[in-house]
Amino acid sequence: MIWTGVALLRIQHSYVYMLYRNRYSTANFLGAIRYDVTAALLWLLLTPLVFKLAHAIPFRRDRLAIRIAVHAAFAIMIALVHLAASRFLTQTLDIPLLSAPSSEVYAWSVSVYAFILVIAHISEVETWIRERETQALRLESELADAKIQRVMLELRPNVLLEALRHLEITIGNDPVRAEKSLADIGEFLRLTLDAMYYREIRVRDECASVRAYARVLAIATCPELTLDLQAEPDTLEKGVPNGVLRAALESILDYSDNPVAVKMDLAGEKGSIVVTAARSLPDKSRQSDPVDLAPLSAYMKQGFIRRSELDHDRIRIVIESDPISPEAFSRIAIPITTPSHAYSTV
Repeated sequence: MIWTGVALLRIQHSYVYMLYRNRYSTANFLGAIRYDVTAALLWLLLTPLVFKLAHAIPFRRDRLAIRIAVHAAFAIMIALVHLAASRFLTQTLDIPLLSAPSSEVYAWSVSVYAFILVIAHISEVETWIRERETQALRLESELADAKIQRVMLELRPNVLLEALRHLEITIGNDPVRAEKSLADIGEFLRLTLDAMYYREIRVRDECASVRAYARVLAIATCPELTLDLQAEPDTLEKGVPNGVLRAALESILDYSDNPVAVKMDLAGEKGSIVVTAARSLPDKSRQSDPVDLAPLSAYMKQGFIRRSELDHDRIRIVIESDPISPEAFSRIAIPITTPSHAYSTV
């Protein structure tokens, strides 16, 4: 059926060509019909041969260039045989096989060979495309995991260095305070390392982690930072993305050396957790930095945060959340014990 359609298209092309060149006559048109039908019929007979060659020398990743070169040689040979047989059967031997008009027929035959070759390897090409898509999706997933892992472990630049330099200064003047600061740093690192391999942890554990991080920030980076963290009891055993509350704290903080008080509330809402963080400056006359959602961008891209709202001194995010099974608790190395109803001011 395909070659019948090709023959009809070739006949139509010949008819239009003869009209355009003012060469139309009944004899010429019948000769064109005979030649076009013969050419299509010969390709109908040669098509199984091309399929056999395609299966005999399939495209594979190993030695692909050699396989392409072999098929190119076969295409030239078949094009030559096709043209010679067509000229012989239609008694049009007046045109040499090696001439400018013949080169156009060769190009057409080679194109037909390549088209049949592609059809024969369509399943192979689909497999290659599917493998590339699978690999791309896998790399995309690995990249997303790596970004989330980096966000979960990422500290604001120089936070720990600033805290350690502050310890070096205060250890001689105020050993008690220095010892407490060192304990706060150790607690934050312990909590971070305990949960570093889990993309989702309990709200209870995430609250403990952000409280510890606030203490580290208060050592040197934000010396007058206070954090008031409140969580509804029914949210404590639900799961949240690891590090999301710390990212929310980073978004709301003011790093312009202003004393800042941050109030963070967690409430349940139909399978989600609503986190509202607001800051207030004791000195209302001082200008604070605007709220920045950049620390939460990785969680937004991954779809962990369903909705976000912000103004100059407040953010509100809605986090997808599901209860974590008791079996998941045991995977966290050191369970964190905190008050079950609310978290007091840090």
